[in-house]
Amino acid sequence: MTDNFKKEKGAVALIAVLAIGLAALVMATTASLVGIDQMNMANSSDHGKETMALTDGCAEDALRRMKLNFNSFDTDYILSSENGSCHIIISGNNTIFVTGQVGDYVKHATLNITASGTDITVNNWQ
Repeated sequence: MTDNFKKEKGAVALIAVLAIGLAALVMATTASLVGIDQMNMANSSDHGKETMALTDGCAEDALRRMKLNFNSFDTDYILSSENGSCHIIISGNNTIFVTGQVGDYVKHATLNITASGTDITVNNWQ
């Protein structure tokens, strides 16, 4: 009878070790997946910021071109950078549309302006 008792204690200990090992594996896997999610979110945030900076820079470029060459400037053009590109459309003398893209990330900006000669006032930047 003592042999059976020892075997049962050994089986219980083995099951306990397996249960603890399984729990540790589940916790490690969960921690890894959470870490991967956080890295993906950080990467998305970086691409979003980069796209926003590119779009704002292209809008500034359009304003600069209008100011320097008020009577003669492109009204529809594309600027490319190392990481992305943007499409700029200047509609009349009062609206600038900019679409910046870095990878799959796209940002739009619309500038409502008042232009008189080389004096340009940005009334609204969305």
